[in-house]
Amino acid sequence: MKTARPFVCVLVALALCAMPAGAAMAEARQIKLPMKSVRSCYNLQLHGSPLSLTRQGEEGLFEIIWPERISFKMDPHESFFLREDDRLYFWKWYEEGDGSDYRYWEETVVRSMEGKVLEILPGDVRIMPDGEMWHLK
Repeated sequence: MKTARPFVCVLVALALCAMPAGAAMAEARQIKLPMKSVRSCYNLQLHGSPLSLTRQGEEGLFEIIWPERISFKMDPHESFFLREDDRLYFWKWYEEGDGSDYRYWEETVVRSMEGKVLEILPGDVRIMPDGEMWHLK
């Protein structure tokens, strides 16, 4: 009987779409992470550019698991979507009221790698296919 290996494999090849056109296939490799490096596999996500493995758990923590280790508390209504150098971008949504009084709106929260809020942008930020960042208010 075979037993499961005690590590999580992240195939960098899965994120080849994040590589520039013409990038060498030789750049793809397999990364092995010990299972103990992941608190839980709940909401484990692979992000490209730069390639990273993140997790947002029910305990209100945001974690970058790979390529570096970062962890900080965040609002439960925030969701990570982009890293630009040392700036992390999160969507944050609000709901209030009921029926005809119901309101929903979003903000974009920009945090440092330590979790400090650097900027709050009203509305939404979207990345276009050409890589350009649009701020929708």
